[in-house]
Amino acid sequence: MVGGWIAWKLSLVQFYGLSGGTYDHYFDSFMQPADILYAIFQAVGIAVVVILIHTYYGYTASGGPVGVGEAVGKAVRASFVAVMTVCLLVATALYGSADTLRISG
Repeated sequence: MVGGWIAWKLSLVQFYGLSGGTYDHYFDSFMQPADILYAIFQAVGIAVVVILIHTYYGYTASGGPVGVGEAVGKAVRASFVAVMTVCLLVATALYGSADTLRISG
């Protein structure tokens, strides 16, 4: 997350000419500390799900290189679906009960 923030700031300030103060102002206005914790929990949840899926398919792979290739394909497809499902469930759990749209802190 920190790398993404640094990359966005560098690209907006260095390449598009936005002043650093303007970027910091809007970043501080719209970024809420709770959202950072939610993003960390979501990333950990995604990582755990992907690790479990790939570990399962890795341990149950059989049939030599062909079996391993098929297991990798199944694991990747299952991971894509699982990541989208985890993102949907976390977003719904955290933000789905709010009846208002909050734009800034």
